[in-house]
Amino acid sequence: MMFIRVYKQAITRMCVSPFMADEYKHRYGVLSHVLYPSRAANSTEYSSIPHHIGEPKKKLVYAFGGSINTTGHVQALKDLVNALQQSGGQLNIYGPLSEVDAKKLGLFQPNVKLCGLLSSNEFIHELRANVDILFLPMSFASCDRENMSFCFPSKLTDYTVAGVPLLIYGPEYSSAVRWTKDNAGVAEVVDDEGVEALMRSVDRLSDAKYREELGDAALRVGNRYFGHSEVEGQFFNHILGSNSY
Repeated sequence: MMFIRVYKQAITRMCVSPFMADEYKHRYGVLSHVLYPSRAANSTEYSSIPHHIGEPKKKLVYAFGGSINTTGHVQALKDLVNALQQSGGQLNIYGPLSEVDAKKLGLFQPNVKLCGLLSSNEFIHELRANVDILFLPMSFASCDRENMSFCFPSKLTDYTVAGVPLLIYGPEYSSAVRWTKDNAGVAEVVDDEGVEALMRSVDRLSDAKYREELGDAALRVGNRYFGHSEVEGQFFNHILGSNSY
């Protein structure tokens, strides 16, 4: 394959996660640098979490942003919807999902709000103003295992800039779960599939102090990993550095 030939001959190689770098080293026998996805150059960075995150609430608003690409992601969203029905919570879906498609997928439910597609900056502002917890699902489906294992979810760049606590739901081998466990305290993690496991985390997230701790950790760690100037600096160091692979 052309990709393999070019990849092995390249002076500098970059992968979007350490898990991809490890897999490609195993496949192709060459090393690569890790370069996480970057926020936009004009992305606003915040120094503190939204004030409402620490407020006691009976009804918490969860949010998912992006396209829904696989049946595994559909099932993960349905699992959360079912878990929230027990607690009275709501799921906001930001993205191109229409009412017609939501009905086909089983996501047109009383506790689901379809919020449409927003620009990155509008999305972040909306999260800080109206959302209590951000949901990041990774597919449990066996057919998605390879993709979940080493491709990194770029939505973490926007999710973490908002300073809103994260709930990550996916198998233990998925890149988002592994990244979160490498950065203890940055998110509430559910790596057992099923509504009951999610319900336990939903219950933990009812604690306002815990939400504050998660939001603060997501903000700090996200700025370190995904801030535009940080990633840009790493990119040029890899390109120009004498230790390029």
